[in-house]
This record gives sequence, structure tokens and C-alpha cells, in this order.
Amino acid sequence: MWLRRLAGGTGLLLVGLACGSTSSSDPSGSTSGTASGSGGGSTNGGSVTATGTGTVGSGGTASNGSTSAGGNVGAGGGTGVGGSAGNGNGGAAGEGGSTSSGGSGGGGGGTGGAPSDCSLPYSGPIGGPRTDGPALIVTPCDQISDEVILGRYADASNKVPQGLYWEPPGIVSWWESPCSDSPDETLERSMERPLGDVEGQASSDWSHEVSGCFEGSRRVYSNLRCDYYDGEMLAGGAFESLAYLASLLWWMDHGNLQGSQILGYTGSIGDATDQVIMCTIRTTFGDFGLCDQITLEQATHRVVVNGQVQLGEPSVVRTIEGTCH
Repeated sequence: MWLRRLAGGTGLLLVGLACGSTSSSDPSGSTSGTASGSGGGSTNGGSVTATGTGTVGSGGTASNGSTSAGGNVGAGGGTGVGGSAGNGNGGAAGEGGSTSSGGSGGGGGGTGGAPSDCSLPYSGPIGGPRTDGPALIVTPCDQISDEVILGRYADASNKVPQGLYWEPPGIVSWWESPCSDSPDETLERSMERPLGDVEGQASSDWSHEVSGCFEGSRRVYSNLRCDYYDGEMLAGGAFESLAYLASLLWWMDHGNLQGSQILGYTGSIGDATDQVIMCTIRTTFGDFGLCDQITLEQATHRVVVNGQVQLGEPSVVRTIEGTCH
């Protein structure tokens, strides 16, 4: 299965739906994911249109953007609702996977639409390039100091740096493969998930999503758009687009894992191939009498001039001790 990918941004489209319902059984298990971004990477904003039941909340606007090298546009910005913010992890799920709820959070908000409480209106998509949070680290992974890692690993508000994919906390979120060709196809697939009463749909440059309310809690089902990333080819396949896709795919697998973070990335732009090296950490938390073990990893991803993506596997850079219990 694959559940990952994103790209440059035109506008965002929000379409309201009449309420329907899906299965109300509780999901089980959880998976998650996060992503990392690139130095000097850019996102471009877009206009948002909305129709449907209720009033679309006002809030954050789409992020301003610029084009990436070679004239490719960076990832599109998500919209905020009522200034919704927070840190932590919006969940994601694997193929056939189950949901997980977002983490607790204090500082750092993120781009993204609807809050987790269904008493407030839905305004999707829920995720997008993060507009606040920690700055992107643009040094090689092996040169990131232990002090920086120790200062960040236990703080959920640092989970993803600015410019990379992010979902606000508290919303139950499913990401499933394969990619989707249309909002209607995603809506049909979502009926297999306990979303509750369907309240609306939204599309970004990288995804189609369906939002529902289950016992007052917002739940969202998402597919990657096939015309964005079909598991092999990336639209607008250039350096910044690749970095954003890598962060989106990372979020799908790590967004709800405590102690998992994207620190930053470096890379290079070539005549035929662009390369992104993503720096991430994962943590094994110690029990009483034991210390946290923090592992710094790097993964190398490439995109060739025709948009074909080659995703790399993470490799260990080093492991350090964190807090002892």
C-alpha cells in the first residue's frame, strides 16, 4: 500500500454536502504519519469557495506562495477556521487502517480547516503546509546537534516545521490508498468508515476528503488525488514539490506517534534529478528506571525530470539518550 504524496498548489475547493450517514461502530487501532519539508521551500496559496449547510467559519487564509525552481509551484496552503490552532498529531491510517485521535497540544498551530468539535462548522481541507511552528532545519542530518534534538523531541508542538504537511490535533483522520480520481469516488469509499453524519467534502491540490460527525466529534476520510501523486508520478515534480510530498507521506505513518518529528531537510537540484534528504527522529520512551532513546534518521528521495518519484527508506544516523525516568 501507499498512502503518501502531495504537491504544488492551485486553489482549494470546498463543497458542502447534504447530511448522510456511515457506519457508527467504533474504529480500533491506530496508525499515523508525519512529514518534513525543505530549506527555502515555498507554498502557494489559493482562493477558497464554499457552499453547503451551515456557515463556513472564517479564519486563517491560504498561505502565500512562490514558485519553485524551474517554474514549478510549491504545495498549496490549507485554510484555517476561526483561527483553529494547536499542536500534536492529527491521525492518519494505513490501507484498511483504523483511526487515531490527535495529540494534546499547547502552542504551535497549523494550517488546516475544521476544528475537532462538530459544534463549529467544517471548512476543509483539514491539513496543509504549516504556517507556524519551529523553523525548518536546513543542515545535513548528521550535523544536527544533540542539544537541538533533546530540546525538541518531547514537545508535540515541534512535530513538523513550517512549510511541511500538518494536521491540527483532535480530529480522527483516515488516509487510505489507492489514490482517488474524484470527490465522488472518495465519498463512496468513505462509507466503509464510521464517519457518522456526513457534513461536507473538500479538495486540495493533493487530496479529496470527506468530513463527518460521530457523537459530536469530527472525523475525516482522505485519499490522495491521482492527478497529484498516483504512487509513481508526482505533478509538478520538482524539489519543493518532492519535499512536501515526502512530508505528507511521513505524516500518514507518523502523525500520531509521540516522539516522532520532522526536523528539516537538505537537497539538491540537478539537470535531470532533484534530491531531498529528510531528517527525522523517532523515540522509544523509557519506563521507570530507564531513559528515553531518541533515534535520528535520514531518508533520501528523488524525482526525475518527468515527475517519476523514487522514495528512499530511512537509515539510522545515531541514537542518543533523552530523559531518564
